[in-house]
Amino acid sequence: ARIPMQSTIRLGPSLNAGCIAHPGRMSGYGTHPSLLRRPMLGDPWGTYYGGSARDEIGSVIRDASGNIYVCGVTLSAAGIASSGAHQSVYVGGEHDAFVAKFNADGVRQWATYYGGDAGDGMNGVAVDAAGNVYVSGTTSSATNISTPGSHQSAYGGGGGTGMCGDA
Repeated sequence: ARIPMQSTIRLGPSLNAGCIAHPGRMSGYGTHPSLLRRPMLGDPWGTYYGGSARDEIGSVIRDASGNIYVCGVTLSAAGIASSGAHQSVYVGGEHDAFVAKFNADGVRQWATYYGGDAGDGMNGVAVDAAGNVYVSGTTSSATNISTPGSHQSAYGGGGGTGMCGDA
C-alpha cells in the first residue's frame, strides 16, 4: 500500500529535515544524506540514509507487515548497499539508483545499488503479496541494466530511457 507522503512520511536533506517530499519529486540538495522519518505511523523511528555525496529518496512504500521500502538516486560510493547485495559497489557514471528495505522497527534489512555506466535513478517501488519488490525509473546506461531475454535487452539511446524490473 502506498503511503500518502504529505501526511505520514517526511523526507529531506539533513540540513532541512522538515521538507516534505511529494511522489515523483526528489528532495535533498547538496552533499547530505536523505532523511527518512515516520512521525505518524504509531511506531516512530527515523534514520539518515546515504553516504558522503548527494542521495535522494524518490519513493517510499509500506507493505502489509509494516516493512518500509525506499528507492532513489545516489552519488555516494559507500553507505548505500548491504553485504550480499545484487550490486554492492557504486558503478558511477552520473549517478546510480538504489533500493532498500527497512523492517517496522527501522532496521535496514537489505539494500543495493542498481546502475551502469551513465545516469540511473529510481522513482517508483512496489511490493506484491509474495514479497517480490518491483522498481521503476530512468537510465542512460548502456550496461548493467537489462537481463538476457528481456523485452528490450539493449539501451535504445535518446537520454533517460525508462527501466523497470524486480529487485
